[in-house]
This record gives sequence, C-alpha cells and structure tokens, in this order.
Amino acid sequence: MKKNQNQLTGNLFTVLGLLLVYLFAPQLRAQEDTNSYRYSLEEAVQHAMQYNYSIINSGRDIQASVKKKWETIASGLPQISAQSNYQNNFSIQQSIIPAELFGGTPGEFMAVAFSTRHSATASATLEQLIFDGSYIVGVKAAKTYLDFYETSKKKTDIEIKEQVINAYGNVLLTQENIAILERNKATLEKNKFEISENFKSGFTEEEDVEQISITLASVNSSLNNARRLEQITINMLKLVLGIDLEDKLEVTDKLEDLTMANLDAAITGSEFNVQSNIDYKLGVKTKNKKDCYYNRKKARLYPHFLQAFRLVTMGLTTSLSLQAEIKCG
Repeated sequence: MKKNQNQLTGNLFTVLGLLLVYLFAPQLRAQEDTNSYRYSLEEAVQHAMQYNYSIINSGRDIQASVKKKWETIASGLPQISAQSNYQNNFSIQQSIIPAELFGGTPGEFMAVAFSTRHSATASATLEQLIFDGSYIVGVKAAKTYLDFYETSKKKTDIEIKEQVINAYGNVLLTQENIAILERNKATLEKNKFEISENFKSGFTEEEDVEQISITLASVNSSLNNARRLEQITINMLKLVLGIDLEDKLEVTDKLEDLTMANLDAAITGSEFNVQSNIDYKLGVKTKNKKDCYYNRKKARLYPHFLQAFRLVTMGLTTSLSLQAEIKCG
C-alpha cells in the first residue's frame, strides 16, 4: 500500500514538473531571444542609419532606380531573339480537286494533301535601334530619377537623425524629471515626518500635516506618470532605431553634456545657405523629374527608326525517325 502511494506521489510530481515546464518555457525562450543595447547618442544615430526602416526603404528605391536606368539603356542596344516551332499533323487535311489536272479521267475528282505530317520552323531576329527620341529622353530621365532618389535618401537620413536626437533627448528629459521628483519626494517625506512629530508635540496645527500630505500625494502621482512616460519615450526611441520593443535599451549620455555640446555647435555654426539646403535640392530634382516627363511626352512625336535582320528556315517531311547506332570495340 505504501509502495503504491509513493508511486502515485512520484507521478504527481512528474506531471506538475511537466506542467511548469510547459507554462514557463515560452517565457524562458523569449528572454533568451531578447537583446540588450547600451547606446550613446552618436552610437544610436549610427545604429539608426543602418536599421531604420525608412532608411532601408530609401536604399531600396535607389537600387531599383539603378536597375531601371540600366534597363532603359539596354533597350537601345542590339536585341537578339530566336524562336522555334514544331508541328505534328496527326490528321492531314485533304482537298478535293478535279482528277484531270493530274492526268486523271475527266469528270472525276481526287483527294490531295497540301501539307506534310511533320513541319518545323526556326527563326532568329537581330534588331538595332537607329533613332528614337523617346529613348534619348528616357535615358536622361532614368539618370534624373536616380539623382532624385539619392537626394531623397539624404533628406531621409537627415530626418531620421533629427528624430533620433529628439527621441534620445526625450528619454533623458524624462529620466531627469524622474530624478527631480524622487528628490522632491524624499524631501517631502522628511518634512512630513518632522511636521507630524511637531503636531504630536503640539507645536503645529493639523492643517499643516494635511497640506504636506496632499503635496506628497501630488508628487507621487507625478512620479508615477513620469515613470510611465519614460517607458513610452524609450519605446519611441526603439521604433526610430529599428529595435524590437521586447529588447532592452539603455541610454548612456547625460543631459547636461549634450546640452553643452549643442550650445557650442550653435555658437560656432555657419550661416544658412539656401543652395545647400536639402529641401531646396530636392525641389530642384523634383522639377527636373517633371521636365523629363514633359519631354518624354513630346518625344513621341519624333520619328522612330529601327533596323532589323531576320533569318528563317523551315523543314518539311512525311515521316520522322530517330536512330541511334552503338558500336562496340
């Protein structure tokens, strides 16, 4: 009886162990797959330049534009095409004609087949574009579109860098706010304790205790909101950097150091030049792109010259046989 009870207890622990493994295994795997990052502002910007989704898509637009440019250029190069055709007439069509045309009896008719059972055709064509206004404009437009996407990527890089700086600064501001609120909380708790002791001794009024309690409760509420806001700002920074929200991210720079660095850069900054402004450059590229589209429409009125050479061969037979000869030495 005791042996059966021990066996039942052992089976129960085994089932409980398997159940715990089943429940906590996904969480353990998720923790193993979680990455940790510790970035300064410069490191965060470098990470975003590689993994931000907008920057990745801008790079893909450039790659597609490069391929489109070479595709447009290749359309003006010699084009060679070849094709073959084989036909097997299982049932040969016959026509009825007067027999006297082939020396037969007048008034009689005979069936004549005008095709063979097997027929094959092979052809090769060489084409060379001599002149086409649309081709000339198209090559120029392809290069213009490539310049446009390259300038657009530069603008995207600048915007993402600004977003990283703003998101990073928001995290630092939130953390600094939390530190200030925690110091205020500690000071208020100390003052509350002293006022409460004075109230017990009769040196102060109850109204003073209630007032500092309300102030402390307000600071606690602001502190909780600031901690929630810190997580939100960190998640926003993760999105800009292209990091999964489940990963851990820690910022290493200090708000005071970044503030002094930005003040120095603002003092020594150069004057504004509209020619070097990225928005102005992108506007010029957009205008050039529209001009190419207009010129391409006009180029359709120009003549189109194409030189082509075509070679065709045909084979006809009434029977098709495949033979193989094997020699043994």
